[in-house]
Amino acid sequence: MRKWLAAAHGWGNKHEWLLLLLVAVIVLRIPSLVTPHYYGDEEIYLVMGRAWRMGVPLYQAMFDHKPPLIYILAGIFPTIAAFRGMLLLMMMGHTVLFWKLSKLFWGEKNRNLAKWSSGIFVLLSSWPLIEGLIVNAELLMMLPITASLVMIWPNRKYGWKKYLLAGLVAGIGWLYKIPVMFDAIALALYLFIFRADTLGKSLRNIFSGGMIAYLGGFVLPLLMTFGYYFAKGHGNDYLGTVLTMNVGYVSSWSTSSYAFNPFQSGLVVRGTILAIFTLLIYLFRKRMDRRVVLAAIWVSFAWFGALLSSRPYPHYLQE
Repeated sequence: MRKWLAAAHGWGNKHEWLLLLLVAVIVLRIPSLVTPHYYGDEEIYLVMGRAWRMGVPLYQAMFDHKPPLIYILAGIFPTIAAFRGMLLLMMMGHTVLFWKLSKLFWGEKNRNLAKWSSGIFVLLSSWPLIEGLIVNAELLMMLPITASLVMIWPNRKYGWKKYLLAGLVAGIGWLYKIPVMFDAIALALYLFIFRADTLGKSLRNIFSGGMIAYLGGFVLPLLMTFGYYFAKGHGNDYLGTVLTMNVGYVSSWSTSSYAFNPFQSGLVVRGTILAIFTLLIYLFRKRMDRRVVLAAIWVSFAWFGALLSSRPYPHYLQE
């Protein structure tokens, strides 16, 4: 017993900042466990989750426009307290991963910056003003993306199998919400295109085994859900909801119609700005710190995903 306590004490001293972060997550989120229902999206998830638990065919007899994983979690954790408790545990896990990513990003010489960035992450992801205490897909889908980047942090070369596994992990985020694809694209651009020394190497890396494995792994989880629902006999309903419905959803706020209109919705303008910004970052990447390049690409693509539908929902900023 004494040896166990001594080992625990030693571990605590070594990981003091991480423990403080986890305590902060718990303290900030405990009130949400006893806060009454107040956000409609959580109600939708719980209703869809109850239907899933009862065997009701989702996307055929019950309808919502997201991929199924958040509804499955709502079915496993069927009360608002349990659902938010699940989010608390998820965010504790994400905090551990983000702290590890912060240390990798800033390096040993900038440990204080790693502490600052991880502390800001905990505060912003738990901030009620941007709806950090409710269960939303934005918070859930970013955990797999962070885990994926930690797995293949670009300080050494990896084989295609490691990139495939990292892509599969990132692809879990796609089972929460479609816009996470822009985060995956940003990471793929940085890992395989922007780190190349020449344009020729960048172009060759588009078809490299690592790039194909990473993006293939990312797509695979969503493809498996299509296979599952087609095998169940209502694949067309799932396809119409998750893809067709979401394409129209992008334009519906700006146009009051679910007919996809990228010009009227401003999508073309935002996409053009993103493309020009990405090109400029690529052209000047050798003059910039690699951390700045990664941050610029990731943040810009994440912003594009967050603003994809032009809806003024605060929790979109969590992405």
